[in-house]
Amino acid sequence: LKYESIIAYDLGTSTALTTYDGSEYVELTNPRFLRNKEQEIKRKSKLRRRKVAPNTKKRTKPSNRWKKASKAVSRLQRKVSNQRQDWQHKVTSDIASRYDIGVTEELRVRNMTRKALKGSKRKRQKAGLNKSILDVGMSTLNKMIGYKIEAKGGLLFVLDTKKVKPSQRCPNCGKVHKHWAELSNRHHVCDACDFEIERDKGSALVMYQVAINKQPGDGIALVNVDACGSTSKKRNCKDTGSLKQLQQKKRSKLSKSSPEHRVARNPVLRSEAG
Repeated sequence: LKYESIIAYDLGTSTALTTYDGSEYVELTNPRFLRNKEQEIKRKSKLRRRKVAPNTKKRTKPSNRWKKASKAVSRLQRKVSNQRQDWQHKVTSDIASRYDIGVTEELRVRNMTRKALKGSKRKRQKAGLNKSILDVGMSTLNKMIGYKIEAKGGLLFVLDTKKVKPSQRCPNCGKVHKHWAELSNRHHVCDACDFEIERDKGSALVMYQVAINKQPGDGIALVNVDACGSTSKKRNCKDTGSLKQLQQKKRSKLSKSSPEHRVARNPVLRSEAG
């Protein structure tokens, strides 16, 4: 691998995946598999509730009609899961086959899908957002892209969101706008340089610029943003830096794995060789 083909991608709900590879943007809409089958699942679940359900306290067994209704609900839920998994594999396999380096931001899906706080006036909106996030399967998409790129010898870098701020940073001048963090703000206009771009495209562009060390404004480099590989548990990873640094790191690893280097480091092998 030459580590020349880079793709930066941003995950979302209305647009499931927005990618940028240095030449063009690609937006994949959210298929909404669960939303499309939600009413049918609710209807069959309602029919199941009217049947005699199992009850251990009363020692009642489930009726045959309840079993039949349960199978119908499970069949629908399994279909939704299979459709989502099939779509995820097709999308991630296509990305991994064409690119050697993937760049994205750190997403904590568990925190993003927490329930609304007590006393909140927008519980329904938060519940709907949580359902949309889980319907896309952001965490699974990230993992699939990561292990498929790394399986062929590529690299995946996960940037620290709090430092890079891809959704709040202007790709043209590098200025950070705090009000851009609101999800309702889908079209960004920079008040410093009048640069206009869609939210998801801007995030993908900022991450791509960080990866190639061409981030405007602050000039943030990949070595300064705690970028980690997808399988790494440590914040400060070894495989970080610009493309030139990555290639140097790769060459040094290959030289260290040579037989001459192993003999020079191991006294036992050195004595045998002498």
